[in-house]
Amino acid sequence: ELQSVLEELEGLKSKFPSLDDLATKEQNLKKDYSELLKSRNYDEANKVKRKILALKKEMLKEKFSKPSGGSSTPTSDRLQKLQAKMDAITLAASKVKLTDNDKAGGTFSLVRADGDTCRLIVSI
Repeated sequence: ELQSVLEELEGLKSKFPSLDDLATKEQNLKKDYSELLKSRNYDEANKVKRKILALKKEMLKEKFSKPSGGSSTPTSDRLQKLQAKMDAITLAASKVKLTDNDKAGGTFSLVRADGDTCRLIVSI
């Protein structure tokens, strides 16, 4: 069973190459490019150069798409803290009940889950 999983992963490697595989492919394309320039085959050299540029673009996307190794970055830490604060605010807001005691006068009572009451007067 493990062997079949390993074979399946090897099959997927061609579809999802690692950065090292892409770097190796880039080096091979650069060699081909320089050989084509030496032989003055400029049309084919341009095609190879386009492949190199597309490969570099793919490498940059792969490199910057996710942090490697699951390590957290300062930005993701800040986002997680903000998300935790938003969750706390949402939880607190869900515990607040708004009752309309005097709709014409614009007076509202906020009754929190812990029993505290706060009056809010709104001029309409």
